[in-house]
Formats: sequence, structure tokens, C-alpha cells
Amino acid sequence: MKIAYIVPGTGDSFYCANCHRDKMFVSVMKNNPGTSVTAIPLYLLPNKTNFGDLFESHVFFGAISLFFKERIPFARKMPRFVEQFLDSPPMLRFAARLAGSTTPVGLEKTTIDMITGNASFLEKETDKLLKYLSEYGRPDVIHLSNALLTGLAAHIRNRTDIPVVCSLQNEDDWINEMREPYRTEAWKQIGESRKTIVRFISSSEYYKALVAEKTGLPAGIIDVINPITPAEFFVEPRAVGQPPAIGFFSRLSVANGLDKMIEAWLLLGNRVPEVQLHLCGGSTASDTRFIKNQMKIVERACRSHNLSLHDGFSGTAKEHFFNSIDLLSVPVRKPDAWGQYLVESIGAGVPVVQPATGAFPEIISMTGGGVIYSDDTPQQLANELESLLADRNKRLTLAQNGSASLRNITSGGVMQERVRNLYKTVLSH
Repeated sequence: MKIAYIVPGTGDSFYCANCHRDKMFVSVMKNNPGTSVTAIPLYLLPNKTNFGDLFESHVFFGAISLFFKERIPFARKMPRFVEQFLDSPPMLRFAARLAGSTTPVGLEKTTIDMITGNASFLEKETDKLLKYLSEYGRPDVIHLSNALLTGLAAHIRNRTDIPVVCSLQNEDDWINEMREPYRTEAWKQIGESRKTIVRFISSSEYYKALVAEKTGLPAGIIDVINPITPAEFFVEPRAVGQPPAIGFFSRLSVANGLDKMIEAWLLLGNRVPEVQLHLCGGSTASDTRFIKNQMKIVERACRSHNLSLHDGFSGTAKEHFFNSIDLLSVPVRKPDAWGQYLVESIGAGVPVVQPATGAFPEIISMTGGGVIYSDDTPQQLANELESLLADRNKRLTLAQNGSASLRNITSGGVMQERVRNLYKTVLSH
């Protein structure tokens, strides 16, 4: 079975949970006997450090040329050599360093065009993509990694009979920041894509319900397949006598609740003065002022000596980070469709403490690798952290149960088998 998995590239300056989930999905499915996966990046080159050689090196819908085509009509007829220069690896790497520094504001029309496929120049880009895929052997299924790409399905179905499947993962993060009437239109058009997309895969029951409500997609065509991924490593419990340490593993931003984490840590420090806070996940240019303000708050509280900022967030750097903490929390501001950072922490043997929002209760129920709290405030987070730091036996139990559950679920190939069965169902109709 040949699968073409189409995924947007991203910047390389911060930890992107969706990107890591895509990476692990491709890695897991490529190791599934009988399945051949070709991973095709759009917009930007995937970072080699984080993604290795899992993705093809050829980028379609190059971010720079797409930007000009969308805004300058005559640019749609730019000479081929100009387009090749704009979408060359050096130019795309430069663009990747800037990625994440903007919001959807100002990019609403591009977003709507990619969801609907209505922009005429997108047909040419889709033809290039299909020609490239045909050279490697016609895929049996084309799988879009998120619903912001649904416009491709219309062009694909107009040219081929290849069925298209689409994952659903945190599209609301982008859409909810769009101005009206684009926001409402985006949800509406994703609902319309059921005419060209045969099945959708949601990362959680929570997100399935949210997308069905927003788009009108029938629940019967949305399958929930949790993107649980193999643990990359397991860290031993920290030795007795070491200063207690809390970790935050995600992009250092307002949206991910870094300020809530710091406030909770400072409150906790009034009761446990030696408690440390370790931050990991990188940031973008748009986060710089916010982070500086948070560091000033820490300085005024005279706690800078107990705060550590980890530069790397992949490979051995990530393992070093998880080795340095007892607990992890990422108190995000909006309900998350999944929470890949939690799965990584639980798999590494570090218990998590999370607000009872979004898919977090599902993850905790499934793995037993942490606790959730209902009053989503820094005060309550501080209370929960203090309680677990004082109970080493409970932390060890959560760590062992969580990691074992995650390993048992993934070792049986549950995700792989469910995805393959979905592909088979699609192909049988």
C-alpha cells in the first residue's frame, strides 16, 4: 500500500507539537510492513536536525513564491527560473527562521484559498505535485496532515480517482485568530470539503466533537485515532536530595501559558524555596518581548538563580531536559486537541500536571501518567505541584504506570493497525 503524506513545513526555532506528531506518524507508518510512505513537505523545508531524512527534499507550494503569487497577480506568471530561486533551499531556510513570527492576521485570504483551492494558480502547483508523485509510483491514498490543506483535495479529485484522507489537529489555533468573516468562512469551507475528502482522522474525542460542531462534518466520517507515539527514551527518577524541579516543554509563549507557569512556580517557591523551573521549547521573534517581561518578573522576585533555560529541544538535548525535572506542566490558555508534549513527558517517565481542558483528561485516563485539576489558575497549579513534590512514591507510580501504558499501547502497533484499516476501508469503497 502506497501512501503520500502531505505536511506543511515550519520554522525551526521552536518546538512544534503538530510537526513532531507528523514526524512520529511518518516514522511509525514507514516501519509498518506492507506500507510505503512518501512524506511531501509544503511551504518550507523540514529542519534536518529535528526530522532527519523522513521527508522528501523537494518542497511544493514554496512559501516565498506563494506569498508573491497571492498578493501580486502578475507574479503568477513569473519565469520559472525566478520561482526556482525563490523556492531554493537557501531562501526557504531563511524564511523558516522567520516562520512563526506572524499571526494569521493578514494571511486570511491565503488560508481560505488553501482550504477551498479556489485560487487558479493553485491548480498549477497541484499538477506539479501529482506529476512528482507519479514518478515515484501512483499512491493508493493521499493523506493531508491537517484541514488547512483541504483545497488540495478538490484539485486532486478533479485529476485522479485517488482517495484523500485528512487529519484534524489544532486547526482552531490558527482559525480562531483570523478576523471575520474569514474565521466563519474557514470552518464552513472545511465542512464543504467532505465532498472531496472521504475520511477524517481526529486526534481525540474532544477535538472530534469540536470540529463536528464548527464545520457540520458528520461524526460518522471522523475517526478518532490517538497519535500516541513510541517513547524515545526513559529517564531514571531523580535522586533523593536533589532540589525539586518543574519543567515546561513547549514554545515559550503566551498561548502556551508560560506566564501562568512562572506565576505558579513563584507561588510554589514561597512554600518550597529551593524548587527549580526548567524551560525548554524555543521561541519566535514575536515571543521575545513577552519572554523578557517574564524574566523581569523572575528577577524582581529574586528567583533567577533557580530558573534554567534549555536551548535545544530535540535529541540528546531533550533527553537532558527530561533528566533534569521531576514533574512537567504546560498550562495552555486554550483547550488543546491533543498535547504531544504530555505524551513525550509521560513516555520519558516524567509525570504531568495539567488543567482538565481539551484532550488532557483523555491522555491522563489512557496512560495514568499524571494528574489533572479543574480550577485552571496558577494558584491551583501550584497546589497540585506542591502535593506531588511532597509524595515521591506517588510520582514514581505515575511515572512507571504512565510509561508502561504508553509503551504497551504503541508496542502492539495500535495506531499503525487502525490507520491501515482505515486506508483499507477507504480503498474498498
